[in-house]
Amino acid sequence: MLWTLQLSVWALPPLLAVLLLTRELLFLWPRRREPGSRALLLLVLTTGAWAALHLASVLSTSLDVKIALERVQYLVASAIPAAWLVFAMVFPGRRDHLKRAAAWLLFAMCAASMAVAAHPATFGLILSD
Repeated sequence: MLWTLQLSVWALPPLLAVLLLTRELLFLWPRRREPGSRALLLLVLTTGAWAALHLASVLSTSLDVKIALERVQYLVASAIPAAWLVFAMVFPGRRDHLKRAAAWLLFAMCAASMAVAAHPATFGLILSD
């Protein structure tokens, strides 16, 4: 199968996001031992993967490839709220808040949306014809 790409102006925002997040990743990687850096790395990696998948989806011309990329994109995007919470609690040193019921509820909601996006029968709830 040949994957053809089509350049358009709609590819510029996700391309810019991928470039900025790559720069941030290169900045953070040597500092990964500092407090809060690993949580920020997790956030940068998840948002970077989401932006890269969106860029590939915008550039693709095949409908089958677009649908497959959207499916994976929703899996990655579902993890971003949890990554935000982890960063917001780890950076100021409040790791104990991650053990509370509200944090676990957010993690459960992220996992449920990942399960809906991953299962072929329920993916129609997210993306329909």
